[in-house]
Amino acid sequence: VVGEVVAVGESVDSLRPGDRVGLGWIANSCRRCLACLRGEENVCVKGYKGLIVAGSHGGFQEICRASADFVYGIPEGLDSASAAPLLCAGVTVYAPLRRHIDRPGASVGVLGVGGLGHLALQFASKMGAEVTALDISPDKAAESQQLGAHAFHTWGSAIGEVGLQGHFDVLLNCASANISTTQLMSLLKNGGTLVQVGIPGGGASMAVQVQDLVFGQKKIAGTIVGGRADMQEMLEFAAVHGVRPMVEEMPLSQEHPDADKEVTDAQFKFRGREWHPESFGYTNCSAPTPLIDPTRNIFDCRILRDVCVDQGVIIYQDSRFHPWTSEHRLPYFNITDILWNTPSVLGIGDKWRNGKNKYQFPLMRPWHHMEESEDVRRPVFSNCTTPLLFFHHFPFNVAEVYRFAVNNIYFLQRRLQFFDERPHSTSTPRETLRPRPRLRNSLSRITLVPGNPPMSAVPSFTRFWLQPFSRYAVTSLGHLSQRWPPGSPPPPSAATGEGVAVRCFSRFLMCKITLKKPTGAFFEAGQFVARYYAEKAIPMEANFTQRLAAEVPLDEQKDDTVLKVVFAESEGASSIFRRVRCFRHIFGIDNLYDLWVVRRSDVLVGVHGSALTNALFMRPGSSLIELRPYGFSGRESWPNIYMKSQTRGMEVFWFGIDVMSANLSTPGDFEADMQPMYTRAKGCLARDRNLIVPWEAMAHQLLNVAVVSRNVWRYKVLRYSHSYYVTHDIQPLELPGKDKRAPPELQSWFTDPDEERRRAAAIPLTPEGARAAEEAEAALLAKAAEAAAAAAAELASGGGGGGVGGGGGGEVDANVGDSGSDEGHQQQHQEGQQQKEHQEGQQHQEHQEGQQQKEQQQHQEGHPHVLDLGQGQEADVPLEMSCCCFML
Repeated sequence: VVGEVVAVGESVDSLRPGDRVGLGWIANSCRRCLACLRGEENVCVKGYKGLIVAGSHGGFQEICRASADFVYGIPEGLDSASAAPLLCAGVTVYAPLRRHIDRPGASVGVLGVGGLGHLALQFASKMGAEVTALDISPDKAAESQQLGAHAFHTWGSAIGEVGLQGHFDVLLNCASANISTTQLMSLLKNGGTLVQVGIPGGGASMAVQVQDLVFGQKKIAGTIVGGRADMQEMLEFAAVHGVRPMVEEMPLSQEHPDADKEVTDAQFKFRGREWHPESFGYTNCSAPTPLIDPTRNIFDCRILRDVCVDQGVIIYQDSRFHPWTSEHRLPYFNITDILWNTPSVLGIGDKWRNGKNKYQFPLMRPWHHMEESEDVRRPVFSNCTTPLLFFHHFPFNVAEVYRFAVNNIYFLQRRLQFFDERPHSTSTPRETLRPRPRLRNSLSRITLVPGNPPMSAVPSFTRFWLQPFSRYAVTSLGHLSQRWPPGSPPPPSAATGEGVAVRCFSRFLMCKITLKKPTGAFFEAGQFVARYYAEKAIPMEANFTQRLAAEVPLDEQKDDTVLKVVFAESEGASSIFRRVRCFRHIFGIDNLYDLWVVRRSDVLVGVHGSALTNALFMRPGSSLIELRPYGFSGRESWPNIYMKSQTRGMEVFWFGIDVMSANLSTPGDFEADMQPMYTRAKGCLARDRNLIVPWEAMAHQLLNVAVVSRNVWRYKVLRYSHSYYVTHDIQPLELPGKDKRAPPELQSWFTDPDEERRRAAAIPLTPEGARAAEEAEAALLAKAAEAAAAAAAELASGGGGGGVGGGGGGEVDANVGDSGSDEGHQQQHQEGQQQKEHQEGQQHQEHQEGQQQKEQQQHQEGHPHVLDLGQGQEADVPLEMSCCCFML
């Protein structure tokens, strides 16, 4: 800062109002330590105070108050504009040169002809040294010699063909690039000194050959600005010898002609390509630029500008965070809490003991002019391709990919429109965030990049499920950042708007996607994916029909009265189904065929696992029967957070059978092949066990499915009576109040499953029947509310009474999703509650079942509001079953 003194303190006698003075980078120090007493305030033991840090604003104010000891008079021969840069850059190079040039004619090298280097050339030459300028840009040769350099060499040639090894007494490194110390030391004479002035980013370190220090007696010195004595001496030296910085002046009232550009585009002296990130233009792309609405950014995604990707490394030019243009750090992006798993042919891989802190963030660093790849060193950015790199738990688990990736990407793009092609207002405050009307046909131009471990491929099921959300191919970071041979044109790519490989982008998004936000759009997302692929499957219709004929004859495929795993629709009876056809199907071999099959199916039956995720692609009104092994029931573990939770909207009807006997379950592959690295969580081991389901239990649920006949009100009768979720011996399994999706006032516990089916079947399969059932439910809820209010009033008046009780906290969760509770259940129950599983053995189980029967009876007596949506009508269920296989 250079200005005029307007006032002084009472004890100041070295300055007077009207003096032209300057204030350098150091504004104060302790002035008591040995360094300060020697005049080396720049290395004050207690640390000096900077001019524009820690609340100080330097020259960005009308009046600057400073300590008189650190205010310097400006010599008459030195104009103010030239003096200001000398107070920082000037003293930074003057002090080490004054300290290490010990004789006239010393050979001095200055590496980096920039803001520091161009002053170092002048000072060194005026001190009588033989000066050589070194820079990566040959364009600076003439100007360097005008500044006082006796020779100029490009940096690469200085190490190689020019032969400058052992040439310098002093080498002043003003570059901020991370350059090999061995290379720098090789340029020194024996006894020479390397002075490090530039500070590379990223916490750079220096590796030194000990032989250079010992046998060559070479030295490495650091430097930082200068003390008070250095400062005053430097100003006098510059005034006498004509050392001047190159400056560009303009009044504060005048707007800079480049003010509307990024700082990286403004061409200041010695702030060109080598010293600021630079764009070499934009790709030739006619596709529209994807739109981003920051107000819809519920996951706090990082939206970066001017990013290149190279072999899995993310290289940013973003002027808001680049160390050459900003003091702000890149926003912290922590994914060490991501739970990981390894790829498995089964689509699971959860056998590892602990997945936390194993997922390290891909390397990120600022761009510099020594990039190895030409297309990154001279970046041409894409405006029409915007990658979205997102991380989530268990990237190789089928069910978890759907739960985290498909569900949340659908919510972001289709519901919130965080990214899409439509213009939107940016004025929506975050606290008033609401889902927008759902888009129907618009596909995003965002390129989806699932954040699997660096340089690993995206699983086929992930690509298949996510493809409907973008016009461009789903890709991996490894594939997106892959180099192509030098001199060759970029290869074709379906993941970019250009149609060829692109590695530099004007915008780059990074997200960590969890369930800690209300984004429960599981069924909606599945239906969107199913509709997208329905058109894709049309050309394969004949082929798929023929493939299915191996399990279901062609005539039965078209017979709507046959209850097959492809259930069809019929009318005029208490069940729309007359016969059953079950068949086995293995998922994951052909994703499109999988989806085609479940869209033509009415029931999906299988053991708890990833394959059941396909239920979310079924038609509304379809059913899912989930089977669970011994030790992994809803009483003991955390399975209900998956398919039962994801079907909570009752678009697909969930039914469950839990095996509660050890005699009906055998160890699975992981449990049988136990290794030290495998998890010991009992719930995880139990989850993978094999099981045997008695036919009586399976027939019970198939009869339930037949009676429900795709009708939500019939399903509610079975849901509220708990006959939808049973043990292997057809006992109610769920404990009182545990079904959060059913009003606690209407919950009861069945004693005769056939009676519950008759009550359900009494609801007509007509619009009138649905309206009557809805009215009946509302009336029952109103009656229960009145009884609760009366009981509360009686209690408030001092009376006793119980009113409507029981249920044990059966709350109704009206949130869009289960948010963080899903993840909490998974981790806490794995490592906490599951540690207590079966500790009391079969005796505990029998006690629990007996206690449950007692609770059911008490709850039923306290809940006279048994749901009878059929208004007392009865109907037969004329459907007989025979044994069938289930879908796996």
